[in-house]
Formats: sequence, C-alpha cells, structure tokens
Amino acid sequence: EEFERGIELEVARLKEEKEKEKEKLEKIPEIQEPKQESKIEKKEKKQEKKPQVQNQDDSSNSYEQSIKQDLIDLLPERQKNIWAQILAPIQDISRGEIDVKELREDFSNSDKYRYTFYVLTDDDDKLNPVSFPDQIIEPLHCVVKLDENGSAEIFF
Repeated sequence: EEFERGIELEVARLKEEKEKEKEKLEKIPEIQEPKQESKIEKKEKKQEKKPQVQNQDDSSNSYEQSIKQDLIDLLPERQKNIWAQILAPIQDISRGEIDVKELREDFSNSDKYRYTFYVLTDDDDKLNPVSFPDQIIEPLHCVVKLDENGSAEIFF
C-alpha cells in the first residue's frame, strides 16, 4: 500500500509540474507578441514620419538645426563629433526649459527601453547617461531625452 501511495503521489507531482510547464508555455507567446507588434509599429511610425520630414519647410529644419548646434556648442571637442552623429538622423527635435523636479518625474515615469536621458552638469564636461532620477541635479547645463523612435527633447 505504501508503495502504491508513493507512486500515486509521484504521478500527481509530475502532472502538477506538467500543468505548470503548460501554463508557462501559454504565457510566453503573450509576452512576445507585444514586442513583435511594437517592431511593426516602429516601422510604420518611421514610414509615416519620412513624408512629413520631406514636406517640412526650411524654417522648421533650421530651428531643429539650431537646437542641435546649441547642444554641440556646449560640449567639449572630444564629444562634439560623437553627438553630431547621434543627432544627425533625428528629425523631430524640440527645446525645453530645465525644471529639475519635472525632469525627475519625467525620467521616473518614462519607459526605460524607449527613452534615454543624458545630463551635462557643471561638475562634468561630458553628457552622462542617467540611471536614477537623483542624477538630475542642479547646476545643469542641459538634459537630453532621446526617443528610440527618432525624436529628441533638449532642455537648456
């Protein structure tokens, strides 16, 4: 009887493990689907943005170039070329005023996989990536918020 009871318990345990594995496998496609959809959405968004860029007038383009140039002018020589290359493909760029509290909230609430923040402080002579909201401290020269979809906000 003990032997049969042991076998029954082992069979029950194996069935339970099999059910758990089945549940895990069912959950995996749910997790992966949004990633696949987001890639498609990214491509669609990039395709939608391209015609808009081509139809922009020169004043809008020169405004965006002036924002890029203002940032590059703040940087040391060794970083100017790097950031010029990073900013070159960005077509949608905007300028904002530095508000440390708002920037910290924005950083905390932003999707870390989509947005990357950089700060240029008085203490350092290069743009440093932000990992924690507490890194956004005064005195600041600027904060750069890059969006993986090809836009940027630069706060001076």
